[in-house]
Amino acid sequence: MSQDLSKLENGATVTKEAEPSKIKVGKPMLVLFGIFGSLASVVSVPLAIYFYTETKQVPLLTYYVHPSRAVVVRAGQASKLTIDYAGNEIKSDITAVQIAIWNQGKSPIKKGNILKPITLGTENGIPILEASVRKVSRDVTNLALDNQDTNKGHATLSWDILERNDGGIIQLIYAGGPETKITVDGVVEGQEGIVQLQSSVALQSTEEQLRSERRGNKVLGPALMIFGGIIAVPIGILFIWSLKAGKFNLRVDWIVLSSPVPFVLFGIYLLTKAQEIGPPFGF
Repeated sequence: MSQDLSKLENGATVTKEAEPSKIKVGKPMLVLFGIFGSLASVVSVPLAIYFYTETKQVPLLTYYVHPSRAVVVRAGQASKLTIDYAGNEIKSDITAVQIAIWNQGKSPIKKGNILKPITLGTENGIPILEASVRKVSRDVTNLALDNQDTNKGHATLSWDILERNDGGIIQLIYAGGPETKITVDGVVEGQEGIVQLQSSVALQSTEEQLRSERRGNKVLGPALMIFGGIIAVPIGILFIWSLKAGKFNLRVDWIVLSSPVPFVLFGIYLLTKAQEIGPPFGF
């Protein structure tokens, strides 16, 4: 503790205890504490929800319709090919689609937990020409399809048990175009509704992917060539200076001098790849 010495009239001295120093918190520091407190409150809410859902033992039957579909037959483009189904000629498009269905929850879904049959259906009851199980996670699930009502546009899916991440891939071939909606219906005990996952990425056709790649190469190729030319200028100046100053190092300077070359060559290579492939009128 520091002391303050003061003299009295008779020459004596007394000591006076100094007041303890006080720590003052500035306004910016208080604002910073407030921001951190607000952020902690905001983050704690989703974390609490996340940990609650992770520990909750519930079934979660989920399905995902693959966004890429294969058109087996295009209506009006196969004049000599006829498709017959149940004695009737199919004159519409014929498309194949794959649907993944699985239990994403922690509680197993047994056969007795199905309160309403799980059915895969097409929009407006478009006839399903063929429904098949293409893949299963485990054989013990006994995943199976009932194709009795496929002519009405739906097939019934059954299993013995689906534990966490158990499921399979179902393929439907139906008399309709790739824009036909596919739905999964049914009721599982302990679950409000069947969850559908959807991709947020728009798929591109092969031709669209090639065009996108060529556009990128047309931009990146010249950019690399320009970059190689830009760095070549100071390197060239440095090279000339080293020759005049007599400080030319044969190995090091030639390596530095040739450094822009790979950028220029790679840029030329990308420009050659950017050329159109196939007929000029497309496929």
